Amino acid sequence: KGLHVVSDTAQGCEDFTQSLGKGLQVVSDTGQECEDFTQSLGKGLQVASDTGQECEDFTQSLGKGLQVASDTGQECEDVTQSL
Repeated sequence: KGLHVVSDTAQGCEDFTQSLGKGLQVVSDTGQECEDFTQSLGKGLQVASDTGQECEDFTQSLGKGLQVASDTGQECEDVTQSL
């Protein structure tokens, strides 16, 4: 299960960090770590895969759910389609 889902109303970073060992990384446009993930929503958060590719700014997705990249290099999916 290379794709992990996080929405802008999620319980927070806990569930998402469980995927960090599986090829996913959460980064903000300020370089903050995942611990500040829930505090940075709406401030341009991005999710990058371990290949270095980046998804669209979450600011373009707010209200529609966040987007993630899988560790298999698949394109970003709208999380609202994966819940």
